[in-house]
Amino acid sequence: MPLADTQSPSADEEVSDVIVSGPGEVGARRQSAQTKPRRPRHIAEGVLAALIVAGLVASWLVILQRLHPSQGAASTPLLAYHGHVDGPAVWSSDSKYVSILTDSSPAGETVLVWNRATGQVTKHMLHTLLAQSEEHQAVFAPDGKHLAFVEIDTHHKVAVQVWDVIAWRRILTTSLSSPNGYLNVYWSPDSTRLVIPNEDGTIQVWNVVTGHELATCHVPPLDSLPVNIYMSPDGHSVLFGGLGPQHTYVLDLTACKLLTLPSVGADDNHIHIALSPQGNRFATTSPLSATDESMVQVWDARTGRNLANFHFTTLLSDLGWTADGTRIVTSDNKEVDILDVATQRIVLKVVLTRIDLLPVWALSPDGGRIAWRIASVSGADTVQIWDAVTGRKLNVYQSPGNSVEVVAWSPDSRTIATGSTDGTVRVWYADRSPRTNHSDSSAVLTIAWSPDGKSIATGNLDGSIWVWKVN
Repeated sequence: MPLADTQSPSADEEVSDVIVSGPGEVGARRQSAQTKPRRPRHIAEGVLAALIVAGLVASWLVILQRLHPSQGAASTPLLAYHGHVDGPAVWSSDSKYVSILTDSSPAGETVLVWNRATGQVTKHMLHTLLAQSEEHQAVFAPDGKHLAFVEIDTHHKVAVQVWDVIAWRRILTTSLSSPNGYLNVYWSPDSTRLVIPNEDGTIQVWNVVTGHELATCHVPPLDSLPVNIYMSPDGHSVLFGGLGPQHTYVLDLTACKLLTLPSVGADDNHIHIALSPQGNRFATTSPLSATDESMVQVWDARTGRNLANFHFTTLLSDLGWTADGTRIVTSDNKEVDILDVATQRIVLKVVLTRIDLLPVWALSPDGGRIAWRIASVSGADTVQIWDAVTGRKLNVYQSPGNSVEVVAWSPDSRTIATGSTDGTVRVWYADRSPRTNHSDSSAVLTIAWSPDGKSIATGNLDGSIWVWKVN
């Protein structure tokens, strides 16, 4: 057998090196012998350098994407309604339907129901019951499937109807008298109960499932009727108070038992009450006399005991709880603050950059993050994402074009949608390019996510309603 056939693989590699190098066999062999053990290290160093460069490039691209994102592909709307609407679009709890109130007249309201699966729009006429009806309003239940229609006539008689808007059937009717034209009704969080307060101190409680009245409770007549009534999560009690220097009450709707709590303030223009999602605590804001300062106080909803106090140097315009009931969100025309009830400290304070614009912000449904619009003089606003627990800034989105008017979180608290004055709606996905939807030139005023997070319904200044698919 020839000698060459008995060479080892290492000898073949060495011959190959010699051929490539070429200055002479002996010199080449010597050079190969010296460099061969060092080649793996050179390769590793080269790979490491390439990975470092690739990482730097990728990081820079991410930064550019966050600061100057591309527009993303535009989509065709699932629904485009042009006409006069009487409020934002409302999703049903199963995300199958969108209901729209339109064409309000002395004769009643027109209700449009859009089926997302089929694209079909059904039109219903909701007629008034009173012969001389002069004012009415409609209030959707949280499930988006039930609607309370309240009207008052020239003789101060009030009629209330409750409808199933999907099956389009009337569930119940009731009537009462309201000398001062009080028309408010309130739904329980699970949409099974309707509470109808009256000026004489009676409160009707109706079971919407059966259409039967559960109870008629009596409370002391208030000097002025409450602006809001807050229902407990189980729908079995309500928290309310009269305006001015009056007490706050917790009413058990089953036993009609009334608990009187301390007065929460004296200025009827600046009192806000918010019940915690767990129903065991409530927060109030009240101005400090003869100043532009205010106080936020937290109370035990069962005993009326004061639990926490926060002092502010401005008059607050909004008050709400996070989903877990541990923090409170307040806002005025200059800033948004998140308060930790247990430690009685402010964990996050976001201040407006332009005092000529009202704040635009939204708290995520899980209470973990807050989205805040930072207005720009040029109109190219940014939206900042903050951790509502630690107060740390998480992300910044650059919104090209016109000013952002509304911000809304998806139900899973992972995505935000923004609406601008030029009718553009953008859906932002973490580090990816936003999905851009163009409605028309009218400003976007409302954004409503479907409960399953697959669609958004927007309402524009010109009265149009648009529904877009979300990937």
